[in-house]
Amino acid sequence: MGRQDSCISLLRADHGITDDYLWLRITEKMKRGWAFRRIVRIPRVTAPACGHASVVDTVASVGQAFVAARDALPHAAKCTHFFQLPGERPPRTADMSTWLAKTLQDLDVRAPPGFAYLGHSLRSGASSAAEAIRVSKYKGNWLGGWSQTGRTRELHYIDPSFQPTPASYAFFGWLLEGQYRAEHPEWQPRRGAADDDEPGEL
Repeated sequence: MGRQDSCISLLRADHGITDDYLWLRITEKMKRGWAFRRIVRIPRVTAPACGHASVVDTVASVGQAFVAARDALPHAAKCTHFFQLPGERPPRTADMSTWLAKTLQDLDVRAPPGFAYLGHSLRSGASSAAEAIRVSKYKGNWLGGWSQTGRTRELHYIDPSFQPTPASYAFFGWLLEGQYRAEHPEWQPRRGAADDDEPGEL
């Protein structure tokens, strides 16, 4: 559901996992080299949504295992991005599609004839799942870093034929029910930030 700065280009300093929360620092708008940012905390244990248990704690556990394995490697402290391993350059957009393709190959999952599963598919699937269970577009845009006035997510990432599924509630029920905590926002210096009241779109 999120844009590049909240997934493939996510900085280590902008994401963390504790025993109680997943947290993410999001950008709400940028102006004159400054970014208006805040931390959003998602509890690892949340109430079921429409009878479906959350998988947030499972996702957090997988994330912790990745972080522990990465940080055990030599020179891990030099990694600036969350999905970066020691000795690698910072990840790029194409890398997400490469990782996804390798994972699906290992699981023997193939796209239907004439289609391909790319990094775009992850954002589209998440946006469509959230929309299917009636998470407001405003919340989805806000948490995912999308412009509130643009239509990129609406036109290119949300499939209106997507039906609610147990997985939709498992992954995004916490957002539907408002089970998160938004910290006080603050302005932070950001080089190259666009002079705009929106975070922008890719």
